[in-house]
Amino acid sequence: MPPYYLGALDDYFCRLLFDRYAFADEAPGFPNTRTTLEGIGRQIVRKCNGLPLAAKTLGSLLRFEDDEEKWQDVLESELWELFDGGGRNEIFAALRLSYYIMPTHLKQCFVYCSLFPKGYIFEKDHIVRLWMAQGYIQPSRRSRLEDVGGSYFDELLQRQFFQISQLSDAKDENYVMHDVIHDLAKSIAGEDFIMTEDHELSDISDDVLHATLIPNSNDKTVHNIRTARDIEPKRLRTIVVHKSIQWFPSNRRMLTQTQNIICIEMPNDIFQNLRFLRTLDLSFTTIEELPDSIGSLIHLRYIGLRSTNLRHLPQSLCQLYNLQTLDLKRCEFFSDLPRGIGNLVNLRHLILPIMEDLHVCIPPGIRKMTNLQTLPIFYVKPDRFHCGIEELKELVNLRSLHVVGPYKMDEGWGPWLKNMKNLQKLRLRWFSYDCGPCGYSDSTNLENGDKMQHCELGMKQDDSLRRIVAENLETACLVENRRRMSLMELVVEGYNGPRLPRWLGDPSFAELVTIRLELFCNDECILLPSLGQLVSLRHLSIGGMQMLQRVDREFWGGDMVVGKGFQALETLEFTEMPEWEEWRGEDGDFPHLRELTIGVCPKLCMFDCGELTSTPICPSLSSLLLWGECNLEIWFPSLNLSKLHHLVVSSTQGLRTLRVRQNVPALRTLTVDNCPNLLEATGLHHLASLVTLQISNCPLLESTGLHHLVSLASLQISNCPQFYIKEKLPSHVQVLLFPSEQRHQSPPGNDRVYPALVYCLQTFTLQTYLNSSQAKSSKQMSNQG
Repeated sequence: MPPYYLGALDDYFCRLLFDRYAFADEAPGFPNTRTTLEGIGRQIVRKCNGLPLAAKTLGSLLRFEDDEEKWQDVLESELWELFDGGGRNEIFAALRLSYYIMPTHLKQCFVYCSLFPKGYIFEKDHIVRLWMAQGYIQPSRRSRLEDVGGSYFDELLQRQFFQISQLSDAKDENYVMHDVIHDLAKSIAGEDFIMTEDHELSDISDDVLHATLIPNSNDKTVHNIRTARDIEPKRLRTIVVHKSIQWFPSNRRMLTQTQNIICIEMPNDIFQNLRFLRTLDLSFTTIEELPDSIGSLIHLRYIGLRSTNLRHLPQSLCQLYNLQTLDLKRCEFFSDLPRGIGNLVNLRHLILPIMEDLHVCIPPGIRKMTNLQTLPIFYVKPDRFHCGIEELKELVNLRSLHVVGPYKMDEGWGPWLKNMKNLQKLRLRWFSYDCGPCGYSDSTNLENGDKMQHCELGMKQDDSLRRIVAENLETACLVENRRRMSLMELVVEGYNGPRLPRWLGDPSFAELVTIRLELFCNDECILLPSLGQLVSLRHLSIGGMQMLQRVDREFWGGDMVVGKGFQALETLEFTEMPEWEEWRGEDGDFPHLRELTIGVCPKLCMFDCGELTSTPICPSLSSLLLWGECNLEIWFPSLNLSKLHHLVVSSTQGLRTLRVRQNVPALRTLTVDNCPNLLEATGLHHLASLVTLQISNCPLLESTGLHHLVSLASLQISNCPQFYIKEKLPSHVQVLLFPSEQRHQSPPGNDRVYPALVYCLQTFTLQTYLNSSQAKSSKQMSNQG
């Protein structure tokens, strides 16, 4: 098939595109001048000659300008004279206009991105830290450097110099740079930036400030990075080894295949003549050990070592007092930090690998790192050779923290959270573990810096330790804190005490948006904390409370509270509560609850009469998920489910009959999965709005009243060998049939029964299925005649 070449936009659509970006967010008073600016804009659009990238970029540029003279300057710029009728030059003229008019502090940040190859996927936090290392971020008294740099990035994004990557998802956004934008950055960068396969640093020109070393085109390796001892010190400020990365967009998992890992070797004295270096990024290489000479890089501010084979760091690294970022993310072999790590008093981001079965040993002394803002995980080992949890109270600038290990919550522990006025995410995970030999406890190794061995985590039940944790949790000094906290997300895992602390519902946590209490088979705690008055709480998940029997007004805030509970809550989940029987609420609670999940709560809310207790009304509930052994009567008939659109029933072993009641008139999607003893579904005539029906892994289910589903558009059946479509459905119904392990034949003598299981995966309308069957029957009759 020959290629299809896109033409230029006509003036009308080019003007619409320009206006969309130029007048996207008009400031107060701005519409008074829009008429004049629109006239100038029309002339600018004509100069774009129908090129969408030019119109989009110039529109994004001028959205920040309400001064008529600035618009006129763009229109009359000499850069338009670069046009020679070629589309690429026309685009370049528009892009250069955008570049030259942008503020100076954005120009250097944009040009720095030319270090990376076309198609590179940018992470916002990562590129901002690189800008910080070069001193591109202007300090502000009221904002962190990271926040100022983030605003730089956002402005470049608004000006269309970055685009959101298609690999982004709701949790993490990543960005790319258009190839033409990248060409612009390269053309402006000039001789200050270089991308080379020559790994002899001595050969790099003295004019080069920033170098990207790329693998040799023949064997895809960087064999050896070298420099001569007798040369003058290089002016190099950046060395980046190009990383080859593949992404799985479905789950955001990064894959670094063997052929994409860069092989690298570095002599021990390589850094002696690179004294001006500020950024060193060796991520995604096979490097196993950093040269000791790295300690001579006194200006170094950023070290990137992601996904390398490093096991430990040289002690000389602790002399880098200007270091801001040390990135060890996904270094799965890394075992311990050097003993002098606390000397890095200007370190802002210490990014350790998070691993399930291993952990990184942290030495004493990190209390001196008071500028630290990022510490993704803190591993606790309760002995004098490792950093104690009490040192955390000095790290008042932390934004997020994950504490793992066995530790006591005594009177010395609480103040660290009280002092962390900027902490936004906190995860507390309790368990004890067996540690292998560790170099910190070996006095010989403390002197000579020998390699330390991994401390292997082995999960084990230690009732005495859990009881100590439980007894000390309530006495923590957190209860003394009454000022407004910045904490937005709190996760508690593995707690096995008799009651959760009162401070969880304290008004000082007014910014708290998400709470997850995953108690892992807690057989002592029988009361929930009072969380109903947390004004910002939108997501709540509670699980593992084995002995809890009732949820009442104490959960809402107690009898002394006048207002209603959970006014902002949107999603609620209860799981693994086998003894829970009663859930009492009042009208006005949960006004905005959209999603409710109940899993493995078999006793919930049933009396002899089969009715719910006084359950919350939940007027906005649109999605209900029931899984595990649950009492299916909890979703009818007492609940007001007039707005329920989605219902899922999953993994319920004891369910034999699924009864649908009249209180779900708006239900659009019904999913039934993995109910091995389900025989029938009744009451489907109440589902007049049902559009999608999905049934899977129900081997005994034989039939349903499908003819009652007047709005049905999609029917999906999987691994239900006894299931038959006995009724003739409308021709527009789309049927998706999956094979089962055992093919089931139609009962003899019943020509109206169509087996719903076939040995192919396809999507088709029922009419197509019937037509093909009729054609086959006619052909057989003709042959017989």
